Amino acid sequence: MMTDRKQLLLDLILLKGKTQDIKKELSKYSWDSVSPIVKIDTQSMIFVLTKYIKGDISTDELEEWANLVECRDDIEIPSLIQEFIFELANPEINGDITKKKVNDYVKVLECENI
Repeated sequence: MMTDRKQLLLDLILLKGKTQDIKKELSKYSWDSVSPIVKIDTQSMIFVLTKYIKGDISTDELEEWANLVECRDDIEIPSLIQEFIFELANPEINGDITKKKVNDYVKVLECENI
């Protein structure tokens, strides 16, 4: 059962599939976790951001993904990535999601060693 949860979390991190489908499957598990099961790393974050830049996912899909990832205790999120995810999940307080903004995130992440 943990393997299924882990795989779902990995699918979420890399946005493999539709966010609604992943959300539905993850709803079978608690958001709370004693410790993280998976970690979102720099390359995974860049991968998802690049999907948006290329037009493979919409602004709404990126925001929804960020909302799904943002508060999960079962995903370890380094602080810089957490900051970007928070900004993407809350455009109403952080400003609209734009390709320029997302491209800037990618540039920062490429320069960081997380």
